[in-house]
This record gives sequence, C-alpha cells and structure tokens, in this order.
Amino acid sequence: MSLVIKDDTNAVLAVDEIKSNYENLDSPVLIEQDHVLEYEFAKANFKEMCFDGILLGYGSVNTQANIQVEASELDPMIGLMFILNGEVTASIREPSRKLHFKNYQHNIIYNPHNEDHVNLIQQPELQVFGVAFTKKKFLEMAVGNGRVLEQHAEIIDKNQLLLLDRNQVVTYKMMEIINSIKHCNYKDGLKKLFLQSKALELLALQCEQIEQHSLPQDPVLRLSPQDIEKIYFVRDIIINHVQTPLSLVDLSRLAGLNEFKLKKGFKQVFGNTVFGYLHDYRLEMAQDWVRDPSKSLTGIADELGFSSIQHFSNAFRKKFGLSPRQMR
Repeated sequence: MSLVIKDDTNAVLAVDEIKSNYENLDSPVLIEQDHVLEYEFAKANFKEMCFDGILLGYGSVNTQANIQVEASELDPMIGLMFILNGEVTASIREPSRKLHFKNYQHNIIYNPHNEDHVNLIQQPELQVFGVAFTKKKFLEMAVGNGRVLEQHAEIIDKNQLLLLDRNQVVTYKMMEIINSIKHCNYKDGLKKLFLQSKALELLALQCEQIEQHSLPQDPVLRLSPQDIEKIYFVRDIIINHVQTPLSLVDLSRLAGLNEFKLKKGFKQVFGNTVFGYLHDYRLEMAQDWVRDPSKSLTGIADELGFSSIQHFSNAFRKKFGLSPRQMR
C-alpha cells in the first residue's frame, strides 16, 4: 500500500510503502501484523488481523500538525469505521463526498475506487477501529440476512458508493465488543473463531441501529459528540456511586444535560435506562462477587446498594435463575 502525506498547502511531507495484509485477506488461518510509522510530524501504531475475507484493525495516531494522507493500491472493501477518540475527515472524490468523524461515531463505507483520502488535524491521540470485508465475503453474508444488509449488497454489487447519510453513535455494546477484540487472549484457531464472531456481531449491531433509526414511530435524538461524551461521563458517575446513586436531577446537573436529553440519550447509547443500567451493573458485579468465598452475601448486598438481603436475593434470582447462595 502506497502512502503520500501532505501538509495544508499540499506540499509532500513523506512518501511511504506499508506492507499490509491485503494480499492475505482470504487466508484460512489468522494472520496478524503490527505497524509503527514515525515521522517528525506524526506517529502511528496500529495492528491488523485478517482471515477468510475479514480484516480487523485498530490503533492510534499522534499528529503534530494538520496533515492529509492519501493511500492507493487498495482493493475496494466494505469497511465499518469507528472513531473512538479524536477527529478525522474522509474524502471521496467520485462522487465528491466528505465525511467528518468525531468521538464515538461510526459509519460503513464502500468506495469502488482504489484510493483513500483522509485529513487529520493536529491532535494528541486519534483512536480508530475498523472491520472490513472483501466484496465477495460481504455479498455472501448479505443473502437472507436482513433488509439492511441486502440493500447494502445491492449497492455494492452495482459497484456504487455505499455511505450512510450521517454517522451513527458508537453504543456501549459496540464498545464492549471492540474492547474484547483488542484484549482477546485466545490463540490461533480459537482466536480466529472469536474474532469472526465479534466482527459479525458488530455488523449486526450496526444493521440493527440503522433499522431502528428508520422507524418513524421511534424518532432518534440527535446527539453531538459532546453530548455522547457527557452521557459516558454519567455512566462513569453511576459506576462510581453504586452504593449511593445520584438522582436524575443531580446527574443532569453534573453532566450539563437536561433531563430529557439525559434519559433519552442514555437509552440510545447504552440500550437501557439510567437506573436500569445501574440495576444490571449491580447484579453483574454481584455475580462475580458471590463466587468469592471471602465475601458474605450480606456484605455484597450492602456494598452494591441493595436495601436488604431479601431484595438482593430476589433481584439476583430474577436475572440469573438462581439465588446467590445456589450460584455460590
């Protein structure tokens, strides 16, 4: 893959070649590769993993100046792009389109032309994650797997540009999957199986999100990147105050959001209400703790903010089908 890096005035700063895994995309075994790029104006670290027509990659970029990056000699792929931190603008020349990403945003892109063009502003850490499928793999998966995938496949089969009209919000479930991929401890065949399942799960979650947003009876609240950061901040507050939870009024005040946007936005990002999330988090913590013989059930109930051992036991049984004592 050829890289040409330019500054704001279009002056060429660097020309580079990256040995990528593109020629190994259909490998039946998992192939992993790490990359480090260092220049005076930027540093990048990223990892690629590929097998069976699927490519996963993630990494970070530190830029000391605004730069333009042009990549060529790429086989067109269908890519799910997730921006976890920072800003990036992707440009497509034919037809002319620009897509600006900020924190916690994602989209799906198929560019039939074998080039990518991105603009990066000066920033301490751009964090990106991506899942890409070869055209053959994607068209095979799309058959009989839902309206959204079949509509995507129709566009791709015609070799036309595929791009959502606007970026979608990276949800908590998506972040959990991304983190599980980045911290996967499996090896060899088991790792390949795990990565494949998670790549497909991310694609399914994106399709579900697109379908939900297309329903007229379920209008979607438009959340800015700043709103999303505030909602994640509220999630952190909830986790740090499990024993003595704050009210919606207090959470709204601390986050700088009105109650309506907090409640609807939280449900949109995390798929649960504020206090439903708190309830589930308590029980997930309890599930781990009940296996620790050094912790008493009464102590667990108290530490997680349940009003009584009976309340804790009933909630635990309702969620997991067993009492805390039976699971222990």
